[in-house]
Formats: sequence, structure tokens, C-alpha cells
Amino acid sequence: MIRPGIAEFDGSDWGNLTLANIIMGAVNTWDANGQSNAAWKKPPAFDDIDYIKSLADTADMSQLNGLIQIPVCSAEEIYNFFSEQMPEDPDALAYFPCPVPA
Repeated sequence: MIRPGIAEFDGSDWGNLTLANIIMGAVNTWDANGQSNAAWKKPPAFDDIDYIKSLADTADMSQLNGLIQIPVCSAEEIYNFFSEQMPEDPDALAYFPCPVPA
């Protein structure tokens, strides 16, 4: 099932942004955080010279780590998390649909 609005990210609008750009940006952020969602709310390190240098090497700015902060997890993690119970803690929903990082 494709969620409403996803089809809008076909590269013809929104600065040529595509769904693939969004996914790659989220994965790049997750990867830069040590493959963890624990620090995904952390803003890009604009005071880090290596990060600034990486900006010059990035052809597609939407894929920069830290820019797109969407939790990344497997289908199995989602299933296990929600098969236990729906979280009631509002902070847990910040990582939806992924489990809260340990």
C-alpha cells in the first residue's frame, strides 16, 4: 500500500525530490549515527570541518546525513515491537514505526 502523498515525490516537484532521495537521506543519517536511531534528532554538525567538506562532495543535498531524520528499522523489528503492545509513552512515538532505541 502506498501512502497518500508519496506519489508526489516523483522528481517533478519539490525541487526534484524523489522518494529514493528521502530514503537515501534517512539511511545516510542512520548510518552516520552508527546504524542507530538513538541520535537521529541530533542536528547536522555544521561545526565539524569533515562534515562541511562532505557537503562539497555531495551531488544530491537531500541525501546528506542529518538532513532527513526518519527512523530506520527492519520489518521484523517493527513486527516484534508492535506485537508486544502499542507504546503509550508519547516519546516512543517519535521513533514510529521503529522501536525506541536502547
